[in-house]
Amino acid sequence: IRQENLIGFLKEYETYLQGRGFNFDLDEEGLLNFDLLAEILMNPTEDMDVSSVDALFLIQEMTNDEQYQELCDLAEQNGIETDSDGQCSPADLALALWLHDPELLKRPHAEVMVLKPKSFTYFQSEKDAPESFEVPKPEILRAMEKEMDRWFTKNKKGTGCRVLPVAAEDENKIYFFIRHGMPFKREGKMDSGKSTIVFYRPEFHDVLIYDRMNNELAVFNKSQTQKEWRMYLSVFSEHLFNEADYFPGEEKYTLAPLTEVGTDALSYIDVPGMVSAKLIEIQVQYRGPLNDRNTYRSNDLFASMEAGGRSMPALKFLVSASFSIKFENSKRPRTVKIRPPNIANFDRKEDSHLVELWLRNREFVKKQKSEADKKMGVTAEWGVFPQSLLQITNNLAQALPCGKAGGCYMNVFSHDDEHVGICTSEPRRCDRRTLTKAETIVYRLNTNELFKKIAEVTLCDSQVEAISGLPNFWKIGCMNPQTDYSFPVYLSLSSTPASLNKAVNHLTLKAETFLLIAPVGSLFSHESLNAAQAKKSKLLGLDDLLEIEDGTVKVKGSAKQLLDSWLEPLLPKRTPEGSLCYFPQSPGATWQSITVRFIDGQNVHVTYSVNQAAGAAYEFSQFSMSDKRKKADDGGALPNKAWTMLIKFSEDHGKTLLLRDDAQTKKSLKEKLQEFFGHQNPSLKAEDLFEEVTENGKKHYKAKFNVFARSDNNA
Repeated sequence: IRQENLIGFLKEYETYLQGRGFNFDLDEEGLLNFDLLAEILMNPTEDMDVSSVDALFLIQEMTNDEQYQELCDLAEQNGIETDSDGQCSPADLALALWLHDPELLKRPHAEVMVLKPKSFTYFQSEKDAPESFEVPKPEILRAMEKEMDRWFTKNKKGTGCRVLPVAAEDENKIYFFIRHGMPFKREGKMDSGKSTIVFYRPEFHDVLIYDRMNNELAVFNKSQTQKEWRMYLSVFSEHLFNEADYFPGEEKYTLAPLTEVGTDALSYIDVPGMVSAKLIEIQVQYRGPLNDRNTYRSNDLFASMEAGGRSMPALKFLVSASFSIKFENSKRPRTVKIRPPNIANFDRKEDSHLVELWLRNREFVKKQKSEADKKMGVTAEWGVFPQSLLQITNNLAQALPCGKAGGCYMNVFSHDDEHVGICTSEPRRCDRRTLTKAETIVYRLNTNELFKKIAEVTLCDSQVEAISGLPNFWKIGCMNPQTDYSFPVYLSLSSTPASLNKAVNHLTLKAETFLLIAPVGSLFSHESLNAAQAKKSKLLGLDDLLEIEDGTVKVKGSAKQLLDSWLEPLLPKRTPEGSLCYFPQSPGATWQSITVRFIDGQNVHVTYSVNQAAGAAYEFSQFSMSDKRKKADDGGALPNKAWTMLIKFSEDHGKTLLLRDDAQTKKSLKEKLQEFFGHQNPSLKAEDLFEEVTENGKKHYKAKFNVFARSDNNA
């Protein structure tokens, strides 16, 4: 840095420097006392201005030839004069920008920082990429920062996060540089020979990259916590795409090509500028009680295995793989490491897009299908899926599976009535072949037939309605296992845990207990299972309820038992209808300890305060209160006048005015209840369970036991 420029910068902090014994006097050679200045800066004190530290750090970071042209452009754009003799160094330029406006230096520094992280976790969207995606406007960025701050505050990381977007047009990507704090740290420090304590909040820098072409988000969060990157996914989904769970987190990477096609998985002829690719490391984990793990390294693993007569371990044991990739005009090869399902590690330099192209061409990147595509396909893709749940469409496939073990696809070329399939893999693993039109017909899931099957297995009344705001989510109807007991049944055909989490969150906000069915029960996360359990609700998969046998869909034999085991604790216990019962007794029983609550006009639920386990539901006939002279239309029994009087007591809160004509009915009611409750308790059987009271000059009878009408809390 030229001395005159340096003096202009140091004058900003003159008071501090003079307090440390430094002055701006020049020696006989016209130079500052650089030795003293260096000593002061190398031994800062607590009262040193923080902005000076930031400035020196940024100037040092940006003082290199790679950033020189960018600094020159920034100076010209902002009208900052530079030396006309062409001897202005990168440090002089950086200093001039800082003095003009510190933000001019912070932004290009952030752009440099985004290229430093190597290991990213990738999240692909199931949606089609938007036609255009520009750098978000400042008001959107501020809203994102505000929401992030709420999360950071809740997790004791402070406020004041900043989001800086940087467009990389040559890569068709936007880099997001996120600066935020971390929890306070307490550390010891030495101050003039004394041991003291300093508290501070560390600063972290995270990087997120949105790939516009592939519609995916790459996340580097330095803390490496799942909660944090889940927060980033949520904020970016909501604010940039107006949709929750836009990036659901399905698997991106697979190591299947290593086991399926061997050395052909390293072909690079279709990647411009790539001159070699070798497998140099694999990590193998054997699932077992001791969690054995081995790492194999070599300059060329495939060549080493061939020479030693060894083969590639099975796919299920492969944890990660590292490749050595070399580009022309590059001095040394680059290492690329992928770890399924979502992690890749490699330098993000000028040829990083070619690394990504190679990974996609070699099928280490799984092809994503949209939610709609996942419910459509040719018969080869549906496999053994039953024809009764498929509906033919007017579409013909443009690609379909080759049918070989490699899992490759063939493009379909049609001319007149002829159809030919040509394998898309490089090098092509399959021969071209002629296709029938039937092979290319696209079928979709027949949701109406699926709804009927769900209604059949759950015994619910089928009243299907789509749930707004949640794609592929329906209410099928309600299960009604007993009168006044109803449980809604929902179906979600989302295929990711994140989407199902959202569905569960939506349902748990309601007061009702529910049954939610997903394509596969294993898709539900532990969070969703716990949230549903807290609501006494059930989460099941179609595979728990239905099975395919001889090409048709059938109800699983275990489905009824599975549903009954869930419903049993939710429903009142019932004894066999039509049989006279006696209520179980316990020592200390009194009429005041008995509660009778009506479920409906013919059933009550009885509890006993001295024996809570004795609670159960009973029908009128079990109290021997059937009308022997009348029958229902279906031939069943009807309740008699004693039961009707018990209903009257419940409706009048346990105390009612009885007429003279009611005396016989009251006597019958008393005897039936004494028999039911007091068969093993002489004191209950002998005691009159009604007492006479007078109100407003009229005689009333009051029940000594608690009796409630349906949904009434006033005994």
